[in-house]
Amino acid sequence: SPATADPAEIFARVADKHRGMAIGLAYSVAGAPPDIMVSGKTHRRGVPVAQDARWHIGSITKSMTAALALSLIEEGTLGLDAPLGDVFFTPPSSDVWQAATLRTALSHTAGLPTAFDRPVVEGATTGDGPRDRIDRLASMWDADPAPAVTGLAYSNAGYVYAGSAM
Repeated sequence: SPATADPAEIFARVADKHRGMAIGLAYSVAGAPPDIMVSGKTHRRGVPVAQDARWHIGSITKSMTAALALSLIEEGTLGLDAPLGDVFFTPPSSDVWQAATLRTALSHTAGLPTAFDRPVVEGATTGDGPRDRIDRLASMWDADPAPAVTGLAYSNAGYVYAGSAM
């Protein structure tokens, strides 16, 4: 039964089925040291994944961000088609940023960059996390995304702005 299934057996079946992927499972029961299982090879170097490997898990928050957006829209707190600039910054000079709405940011159709430039991510901090994030977002607000994209274009930056607007 699922309630008594051995996680190691389940992990072994999944790993066998998805041999071309790096996968990992970590869990802890009642504060015990975590059980960690990994399988597959790293994407960049093609070496076996180590138990202490770092995993990029940022994209899992996109579904949570979208769910929060829909909750706020349903209660009337936020509009799906309001320009992001109307929510939390002065209107941007860039046409791309001016056209960005919650809808286009969440659907990866705002024409925003895939990610942030390294100087934005690694900039100086004041120790006030929320304020630092807003300052970093504001530093990009008037710059044209390069290259400007049209249509569907995966954008972590769009979700960061959408989340900040909420």
